[in-house]
Amino acid sequence: MPNIFISYSSKDRDFAKHVAYELRKHGADIFIDYQKLEAGNFVKQIGNKIERCDQFIVILSPNSVESQWVQDEVAWALIRNKTIIPLILEVCSMTNLFAVASREQVDFTSWRLNGDINEAIEKLVRLLDLPTNITQGDIVHIFSSDSGKGIEGYSIDILVETPLNKKSEPLKTVEISKTFEGSDLFTLFTSATEMEGENPLQALFIYQRILETDPNYMDGTIQTFVDRRKKQLIPAIVEEMMGNAYVAIATGEWKKAKQFAQDALQFDVDALGADSVIEICDRNIPCEAVYKQAIVAAQSSRWRSVSVLLQDIRKTCPDYGDPSRLLPINSELIRSLDLGLHLVIPTETNQTPFSLKFDPSGHSLATGFRNDRIQTWAIPSGKVGSTFSTPEAEKISNNGWNVGKISYSYSGEYFASISCARDLQVWRYWERHCRLDGGDGAISAFDFSRDEKRVVTGSNEGLLKIWLLPDGSPTAVIANFEQKNINFLSFLSNENTVLSSANDGKILIWDVKSNTYITLVDDKNDSPIVTTLSKDRNYLATGTNDGFIHLWDLASRRKLIKFKAHEGAVRALSYAPDNSILISGGGDRNMKLWQVPEGIELAFKEHPYPISALDFSHDGTLIASACNQEPKINIWGII
Repeated sequence: MPNIFISYSSKDRDFAKHVAYELRKHGADIFIDYQKLEAGNFVKQIGNKIERCDQFIVILSPNSVESQWVQDEVAWALIRNKTIIPLILEVCSMTNLFAVASREQVDFTSWRLNGDINEAIEKLVRLLDLPTNITQGDIVHIFSSDSGKGIEGYSIDILVETPLNKKSEPLKTVEISKTFEGSDLFTLFTSATEMEGENPLQALFIYQRILETDPNYMDGTIQTFVDRRKKQLIPAIVEEMMGNAYVAIATGEWKKAKQFAQDALQFDVDALGADSVIEICDRNIPCEAVYKQAIVAAQSSRWRSVSVLLQDIRKTCPDYGDPSRLLPINSELIRSLDLGLHLVIPTETNQTPFSLKFDPSGHSLATGFRNDRIQTWAIPSGKVGSTFSTPEAEKISNNGWNVGKISYSYSGEYFASISCARDLQVWRYWERHCRLDGGDGAISAFDFSRDEKRVVTGSNEGLLKIWLLPDGSPTAVIANFEQKNINFLSFLSNENTVLSSANDGKILIWDVKSNTYITLVDDKNDSPIVTTLSKDRNYLATGTNDGFIHLWDLASRRKLIKFKAHEGAVRALSYAPDNSILISGGGDRNMKLWQVPEGIELAFKEHPYPISALDFSHDGTLIASACNQEPKINIWGII
């Protein structure tokens, strides 16, 4: 019976187990999992297993090529002159494992699409020179020592592998007892303590097995010890599981991400973000199969098919994100765009715009000027609409106050601006509706919820408040002393989650219900001076003083790209409605269109002064731009 070692990343464990299951049916003796090792020096035992194997299989994926364990195992197999057979689970860079790139490979990339890998298994069986006849009987995967030593009384459950291929008959679960000498428990116990940092889940598993085997171990204090270790290890386990969930989301594997989140909840019913992950996964799982087809089409350079499939995903699962971010860039996918000046709206000589926003219907544009003055303009005619300011403006001696932040609610029923009194003025159908008082801290940022029933405000003292509409009563207060001078706020897709950005370089994601947060960015050197979200609230763009734009995927909480956009500071950013284009304005007086997330420049226009405000219309056909030293507003069309 040939002895085969399988090297893989733990993130690809399900696939590795399935390959092992298939090969065992053809009579192979497979080593696949560290749990089959005896407790003790695991590194030495792994080396011995590789040295004694007849064949060495390495499963290649983006996960495994970055794994130091896999790299070390392949290196040792090369040194020992083993026959190495690479299995391609996912297309990936071979830079770290270039020595096996030229070897005959077996392509399993279609497995994630349909679960049927019979053709690939047949090729693998031929390469391994295994008998083609399939053996019968249950294949048992042992999670314990194989030493065979023992005294009666010590027993441990042994689990059975289950095939992933739907065409295979499922195996029956069995229980087998193994016995151990007393010294084995000590060896298992010390091994568990050593692996806590690297693999807390496996350490906890071993602790639990020891407790079940001998409740009187350690003079009966083992239960107290295990309970104590659980409290300390579970946060790390949950963090790892949620990290795996976000990685799965980033690769379009929604079912896998949901399973990781559900596993996290098994350890901690209050696991931060798990419910949100499950919710978004349920919405996007229907599009996962289409996305897998897009990957296969991209691997075949069938770019028109890719375009059709991605368009279907965006329509069917609008909060899926932009799946094209994972596909290779091709010139056919890069647009050819330009900006044409559509309309120039002159303002009064002493009135230069500091902020502007299209209303959701696209029929008007609101602008904020000095002296707490707000003006609306009809689109596309450019005619003056309404002019208004707050009553408090006449009581404030500082006539230089600029209306720097304005916004509409999603339907356009509400409009709000930060007033000269540093509170929030809310209008309803252009009638003054309510005034939200910032209290001790001046309001510096705000956002409407999608259902228009709430407003979140942030102050320069780091205070977050949730207000109810239509009455404007406060419902929640978050004393955020970790972050002051908040310059941007937004509800995310889950409206119990709020993103906040501040001048100190921190971007936090808050769970309003639990008053807890996670840190997305904490970098004073790349402190964002302007922040915006995509219209589906899945992507974040920030601009910095040194002219760089940073793009983030909020689903996976990872940075997608950082690129140089302007020679001066980035002063304004706005996403197109389909989230595939970003417009930026800088202190270098340039306005630029970018294809995102690739960061490809599509068009640019130069202004006479540094740009102070930009906004896309809600249908994506128009862009408004303004300079706070020029008494006019430019309306551009994308051509």
